[in-house]
Amino acid sequence: MWRASAFMIALFATPAPANPSDREIVVDGPAVHFSDIFDMNRIPAALRERAAEIRLAMVPADHAGESVALAWFAARARRQIPALGPSLSGIDGSVRIRRRPDPTGTVADHPRETVRSCVRIERPFDRGAVVPSGALAAVPCDDDSAYGVFRYDLSVGAVRAVRALSPGDVAVAPGSMPFADIVPGQPLVVAVRIGHVQVRRDAVAVQPAQWDDRFFARTADNHLIPVTIPSEVAQ
Repeated sequence: MWRASAFMIALFATPAPANPSDREIVVDGPAVHFSDIFDMNRIPAALRERAAEIRLAMVPADHAGESVALAWFAARARRQIPALGPSLSGIDGSVRIRRRPDPTGTVADHPRETVRSCVRIERPFDRGAVVPSGALAAVPCDDDSAYGVFRYDLSVGAVRAVRALSPGDVAVAPGSMPFADIVPGQPLVVAVRIGHVQVRRDAVAVQPAQWDDRFFARTADNHLIPVTIPSEVAQ
């Protein structure tokens, strides 16, 4: 079930080549949190602990370190905690995110260096398409399982297909890259509460999302509404 609230505008970011003037952020694992990106001193004391743990992105170990606008991270944080809005106004510039090398191999992403898990593709995908978790089935790996089939797109926070995929293809799953639970174009029935009245509206997801994320859906009358999983949506 999905829950919708007031109208908001979605913000998308497109990674650009690294700029030497960008601030570099180095993280120890795949998750990039609010406290990795922003100065916590500008956040009200009552919100700091909660804000610090917001997960803003996931970064694979071999991420190339493209520039990502701070405004994109700020918008993602505001979607999760709207009260952060005043503290994040006027944010500009960009940062480069990279993973700190892990000499122990315990946080490695590459399946050749860890216990492998594989997935079977259940429906076709074009190159560059966002791949949802519901279109995959866990299967044993074998010598023919393909590597490098997926890449994590930091700008939208989702895994994309590196090449066209067909039903029955078996590929090594990307270790710490989470597949989306919701993909753009997915039809939804959103329950919008207006006062004490609940109205169900047809909508279509306009961005990928994972469980507990807030994402945006477009209604039949062309309004964007933020939606959270789990939510009040009829399946």
